[in-house]
Amino acid sequence: MVMILGSGCQIKEKTYGNYIEMMENNKGYEILRERTRTSNCMYAVCEKDNSNYSNDQLIVYDFKLGKCRKYDVGCVVNGLCADKNNVYYIDTSHNGENMSYITRINNPYLNGKKKKIYVDNIVLCNIDVHKDRLYVFGFDYNEDGVFSKMYIYDKNSLELIKEMNFSEYIIDVTDSLVKENALYVSGRSCRQIENGEFIETENKYICRVSLDNYAVNKIYIGDISYEIKENKDKIYVSNYDEVLDQGSIIYEVDEKKGVTRKHHKKEKVKDIFTYKLD
Repeated sequence: MVMILGSGCQIKEKTYGNYIEMMENNKGYEILRERTRTSNCMYAVCEKDNSNYSNDQLIVYDFKLGKCRKYDVGCVVNGLCADKNNVYYIDTSHNGENMSYITRINNPYLNGKKKKIYVDNIVLCNIDVHKDRLYVFGFDYNEDGVFSKMYIYDKNSLELIKEMNFSEYIIDVTDSLVKENALYVSGRSCRQIENGEFIETENKYICRVSLDNYAVNKIYIGDISYEIKENKDKIYVSNYDEVLDQGSIIYEVDEKKGVTRKHHKKEKVKDIFTYKLD
């Protein structure tokens, strides 16, 4: 089965099962912005009651229990990830300052304990978890231009282990993937400020970050990269972008060879669940 969530695809609570059935343009359905899963649970984030992006809901579906639960998180969630026992999300408050936080909820289906930490005056845009580490990306700008950072945290104590400048690689990180002790990162590569306004330039590559020494290598794609996923030891990158009023291309990527195959889709692909080769 091929399941691809395009921009504007929606979800209805009653359709939960081992897989989430996606529907489009139906009243009463909720538009998802973030989604992740573990072997036990599916997690998703949606806007609550047309609240104008001020209060999101975290949806937790337990596969074993076959039940769904929702939580008001009281903020706008910019990124989401999960491991066996916890779900982690990032948010940024826009009250004149970009006050950003990481929140961890233990065993969220059973109303587990919540821990929240302040990160930085920066817009957090992506979070991933692997083994005992959290990998968090954010960006902001000052009089010198736009910059981005990568933060590495201990997932148990939520203590900062390492902070590194990511500006020369990708500014607005949109997705990440851990594979063979490396973190593969997609996003918008360059942003410049001219007369007080952002000018976006196209990103032509994804990045591979070694989790041993944090060395960064670029893998040329030749297009904007939005989402990055792995399926059967292969990496797939989609070029969905909010601004583009056209279909998408899903790139099949080899670390050494670069792009080895392209799959054209008529719709804008925002979220790849599984992908069956043409």
